[in-house]
Amino acid sequence: NTMRLVAGVPLANYQERTGLSLNTLLPQLALAEEKGFIARDAVNLHPTEHGLRFLNDLLTIFVPD
Repeated sequence: NTMRLVAGVPLANYQERTGLSLNTLLPQLALAEEKGFIARDAVNLHPTEHGLRFLNDLLTIFVPD
């Protein structure tokens, strides 16, 4: 649900909330970036305007099959 936040979210929240390393999310983040759905820096992640328009497509990247 944090992908719905235009301001984005600190990447550290992932590890704090799941107990998993951010490395477990890197393939999904790379795919979302490749599709232009997200932008990130060393600290934060946020959906792009394109990502907000295609929010369902963005979210499905992070849902396991």
